[in-house]
Amino acid sequence: MHRKALLLVALSVWTLLTCAQAQLASLTVQLPPGFNAISYPYDQGGNRLGDLFPVLPDGCALYKLNATTGGYESNTYEAGLGGWQNTTGFTSYLRPGEGAWLYLTDTQRFEFSGAPHVLTPRLDVALPGFNFVGLQKDQLGGFGDVFGFLPREGDEVFLFEQSLAQPPAPANAGPVASSHHIYGLASWDAPPLFRPARGALVYLANQPRVVITPLRRQVAAGSLAQFNAGILNGAATAYQWKFQGIALPGRTNATLVLPNASPAMEGSYTVEAMLGGGAVIASVVAKLAVVLPPTIVRGPKSTTVLEGKPVKFEVTATGTAPLFYRWQREGLALTPFTENLTNFVITNALAPDEGKYSVTVSNLAGQVTSTNANLTVLVPPKITVPPASQTVGVGQVVTLGVQAIGTEPLLYQWKLNGNDIPGATGPTLTISNLQLDSSGSYRVSVANLVGATNSPPAILTVAGPAFNFSDNFGIGAFLNTASGMVRGNNLNATLQPGEPPIYDKPGGHSVWARYQAPATGIVTFRTRGSTIDTLLGAFRGTSLGNLIEEDSDDDRDDFLYSIISFNVRQGEVFHILMDGFGGARGQIVLSWNLEPTNALLPTILSHPASLTVTQGANASFAVVASGTGGFSYQWFFNQQLISNANAPTLIVTNVQANRIGTYFARVFFNGRTMDSRPAYLEINKVDATGLPANVRTHDKFMDLLHQLDAFGPRGSGGGGFAPASAGLVLGYTGSQAFSTVGSGAQDGEPVHCDVVGGASRWFAYIAPAKGQMFINTDGSNYDTLLAVYSGCCEFEDLTVVECDNNSGTNGLTSSVSFETVSNEVYYIAVDGVNAARGSVKLNYRLFLPTILTSYVKTSNSLGFRFTATPSYPITVQSTTNFTDWTAHLTTNSPSGSYRFTQTNPPPFHRFYRTTQVP
Repeated sequence: MHRKALLLVALSVWTLLTCAQAQLASLTVQLPPGFNAISYPYDQGGNRLGDLFPVLPDGCALYKLNATTGGYESNTYEAGLGGWQNTTGFTSYLRPGEGAWLYLTDTQRFEFSGAPHVLTPRLDVALPGFNFVGLQKDQLGGFGDVFGFLPREGDEVFLFEQSLAQPPAPANAGPVASSHHIYGLASWDAPPLFRPARGALVYLANQPRVVITPLRRQVAAGSLAQFNAGILNGAATAYQWKFQGIALPGRTNATLVLPNASPAMEGSYTVEAMLGGGAVIASVVAKLAVVLPPTIVRGPKSTTVLEGKPVKFEVTATGTAPLFYRWQREGLALTPFTENLTNFVITNALAPDEGKYSVTVSNLAGQVTSTNANLTVLVPPKITVPPASQTVGVGQVVTLGVQAIGTEPLLYQWKLNGNDIPGATGPTLTISNLQLDSSGSYRVSVANLVGATNSPPAILTVAGPAFNFSDNFGIGAFLNTASGMVRGNNLNATLQPGEPPIYDKPGGHSVWARYQAPATGIVTFRTRGSTIDTLLGAFRGTSLGNLIEEDSDDDRDDFLYSIISFNVRQGEVFHILMDGFGGARGQIVLSWNLEPTNALLPTILSHPASLTVTQGANASFAVVASGTGGFSYQWFFNQQLISNANAPTLIVTNVQANRIGTYFARVFFNGRTMDSRPAYLEINKVDATGLPANVRTHDKFMDLLHQLDAFGPRGSGGGGFAPASAGLVLGYTGSQAFSTVGSGAQDGEPVHCDVVGGASRWFAYIAPAKGQMFINTDGSNYDTLLAVYSGCCEFEDLTVVECDNNSGTNGLTSSVSFETVSNEVYYIAVDGVNAARGSVKLNYRLFLPTILTSYVKTSNSLGFRFTATPSYPITVQSTTNFTDWTAHLTTNSPSGSYRFTQTNPPPFHRFYRTTQVP
């Protein structure tokens, strides 16, 4: 029990000290050489001279008055001896309101600081006689402010505004004082005005004086307040207390007790004392403040914040000032009690900051604690242990696992070559009865409400018979069975001069295999199980110069694998060419299966080409097939059959947004079918400065780079591109409408905007000038993600410029803006939330700073030229007050340059501006 009681007392004292520390004050004083009359107005932990004046030149001194002897006691300052040296025995301090002579050898500037002293009557002075005193505050004051009682007849004050050569004896102070003040029968000859930090000699006559203690009192509402009266140098026969100058009936004792204090009792209290001879003397004014306890009007609110973002808790409280605030988490103090600390800020919220926050508000009347405000920190997923690459044998079982942290629930999606594996949505992925084609590049996407991230790839290799694919055409072992599966790689492969392209896609590390058909029929090759995004083609011929393509593919099989089928005759030799898309290198699994048959596939000699047209134009697609006998055709749009589209040519008339997407033809021959390559139809709209020739989006980032490479060396900043001939500068204002139906993702593709996607397409924009770029997907029919990147040429080299989800006009479309660099290439990715797919309208506007030049004024006209964004409306306005603007014209100049002329302008000052609205 005793320990608990002591602890409570300690806490109470600490609170008071904290409150006092919150009210520290300071005062700057500059003093010249010589003797200066000073005082120190503040409490500073005992007011030792070594703390008040820690560093002074040698020879400085402080002289204090000994009221008993009328002489001075001194301390001198000697740095070599450790500072202040006592020479006459007085204690080395200068208490608040105590005066002294400070001798300086040269001009010094001082910073007086500490806690303002609580004003009380100066019962410590010797009465009557001379006293060296000063104010206990840092504002001008009168006699009552110094002593806490009123002057009486015979009192004298000697003020010193200048330094002196010698400190005067008190009795001889008049001739050297800057002013001398005498209190007569009822008033001063001239009221003395005491300056902060200045000392004064005061002679107190042998007169009775009334004092009140305390002179300032604060009490809590409802508690007891008490003032005490006393007489110095005399005795009282009675007292009369007054409130606001009006006598309080019956209050004639030396003690005034005010029970149950209320705000109505706040104000000024004085007391008059009746002396034995009938004299009546009055006191100075004492102040009573009734402190209302704090009340919390609006407490801190629960909030949810993303990790790394700032969070701010706020409180609104009422009650008598000063109010002190202490913030706490889970009941543990985060701050000491501090005046006016009405908010608490966490600049970088982290998961350990989660918890219940509250604030305690305190004043002299009590304290109150708010209800708890819950802080929830949403932590994006972070992968702590990624899935590990493994090599296992055929027929075995393998489990890939990931460990991740982040705000629950965490959602998992395993991917093979960047594309989702259906149903693989847990932290582990188990694959049974492994075969060679189970190999691949596996990743897992981990997502929660605030973000998503992809793991590094885990390369799963199923061990099996190795096959040495040839780096050169026409050599190496034959594949000559009806079916089979082999594993090899293109790790050290190069590109032979004269090698044919595969599917018109970029490669760079190609390898070959030879296949000799054991029977006549249809053979199918596929690369399922490879660890890279493959390209696959089959050719007939005896040299690189006379090869004829049978079939080729990029991604027709699932998970970006390739599959081809073509006719073979027994004993005929075919050359199988394999490569990694975009120069990828890794393990390649090649499988084949021969169907012996005489019903052969049709051969497609010419595939439909992708088109970009203006809205309302016609688009024509055509396919050319070869074979013996008649053909029939069926066209498809976004994988759906088109009624009555049975000719080798398909014409799409009046192209609108509902006709953009993927088209292909299925060719029927002799009971067999062959599908053409897909052709993409998009709509482009661009201003007069643009060059829209067949510019389109791409499902793969590398395909986009390959298009750019066709017009110059690849690189960041547009270096090497030839925009005018490439048709890649898309003007200042335009749009591209396209479909993401059938689109997927690539292995290693960024998680755009930290939101799970999976159905992206890529677009390039080369900025023709420096300006402010605005891009949005308004007009799209699904929930889009929009990301803009700079840099080149791998995913890991891209830098996010801007990214957005849901800032478009309907809360599902996206919108970004950023400052462009002239000739910089910007890569724009449009994805769908959770792999959503649909029709996209990508809108862009590049705004240039407006420049006004060539101002001309004549007697009846004025005009100027302005240059702004080409082919976009710009309005000229004027004003006389910068508040009300009058529009004069709106123009749409293809060049962005226009001369404005106003005839007969009004005869007063006008100000002009031009505006363009995004």
